[in-house]
Amino acid sequence: MNWMMIKLASALLSVTLTGSAAFLLWYALSRFLKKWGYVRWCHAALWGVGFLYMIPVAYGAMRWLGESGRWGGVLFWPTLTITEVTGGILAVWGIGAGLMSCRLVSISIRQSRRRRREIPCEEGVERLFLSVQQELGLVPGKVGLVCDYLADAPVFTGIFHPRVVLPPQHFTEEQLRVIFFHELTHYRQRDIYLLAFAMLIQVFQWFQPCVWLFGKEVSKYGEYACDEKVCGRAGGIKKYFDTILDVMCVEEIRDGIFSMHMMERKHELVRRKKQMRDTEKRKKKPMAWAAALSIGMAICCSVTVMAAADEMGRQYQDWYQATVIKVEESYEPIEYEEFTDHGPAEGITVEEGETTQVARSLISFTWTIPSNTSKKTSGFSAQKGQTVSVTALVDPSTKEVMVGIVDSAGNRRYIIGHGSISHDFEIKSTDTYRVFVENTNSSTVYVNGNYSVH
Repeated sequence: MNWMMIKLASALLSVTLTGSAAFLLWYALSRFLKKWGYVRWCHAALWGVGFLYMIPVAYGAMRWLGESGRWGGVLFWPTLTITEVTGGILAVWGIGAGLMSCRLVSISIRQSRRRRREIPCEEGVERLFLSVQQELGLVPGKVGLVCDYLADAPVFTGIFHPRVVLPPQHFTEEQLRVIFFHELTHYRQRDIYLLAFAMLIQVFQWFQPCVWLFGKEVSKYGEYACDEKVCGRAGGIKKYFDTILDVMCVEEIRDGIFSMHMMERKHELVRRKKQMRDTEKRKKKPMAWAAALSIGMAICCSVTVMAAADEMGRQYQDWYQATVIKVEESYEPIEYEEFTDHGPAEGITVEEGETTQVARSLISFTWTIPSNTSKKTSGFSAQKGQTVSVTALVDPSTKEVMVGIVDSAGNRRYIIGHGSISHDFEIKSTDTYRVFVENTNSSTVYVNGNYSVH
């Protein structure tokens, strides 16, 4: 359990670091690409940033480096201090994530209830809606059209049942075409899913300021990309934005967490209009520029992932060593009684476990040992007078296990202990030996350990 908490906290920290680094890099690049007219690239790249916020790539790299022997083989080894700190952090994180989840569920329920008010639109409006779908190359029926007499403004909503919702006021055919082109373009861009993805990230990383800025950028660039695609069909920038302003009846829309509105605040419409004018005035840079920046961003993200993994591993090693030293200074080493036998008892399953060579004379192992199972290392040579030093950390720490060595004839010497175990076995005759850990408990135990011959 202690290892699981430490690994979960490490994975959460890794996605926070790599996701935020990728977002800040995207944020800097988007300032230039937006000016060069590559708004759509900026919008699409947000998906990649979002995945780095959710997929623990750096954590995977850290585990791979740790298993290869980096950081002294102590990656994720628990100590009392590490366990208490990670437990407290996860408790606070869990409370925050729970509150964020409750907020999203509450808004989702409120929006679900609003579906009961939705009614079909007039037949002429339905025909125009189908006509616009065909112009955009969409399959008729994939997106619904309904009317809500309490709606504030036209909106595209629905993750599982996508639909365009119209308010009660009367619109001209020209206005309806602009509305339908705008909202259906959001559907084609998958903006509603990217927005929901950003909301999910905020649930898990509510403590990270960059995540909240990421959510705002998702909404903003979704509108930028949509405006760029629809303006030409609407008769130009002025006519397009004048139409949007005409159909809006309020300044601010509330509870649009899973919805895409044509406009939420008037000052945002001014910003969008300015962006479209700037895009139209500036000559688009060659695609090679955007491609070069894309490759550069991918390389920077890869370097960031490996750098984050390496730094997290080094910091964990330092933290582990500092807290272990305190424990060793506070307690006298335990003297274990050695036992001998000629092999495991009847009913014990014997398996060979995987090991990793950390240094020339230090071998580490991380084993999951089921009930009534004995795991052993591969054979190694030890000569008379040498010592085999074995260290093991057992989780749960209350479960006793047998830790020892076995020679080529099957004769075993072992100690019985729990929690943190360390013992030196003096070699009495030259032979091939193996280190073993045996679990005779009724439940599985997890063992992190190492051994050396000297």
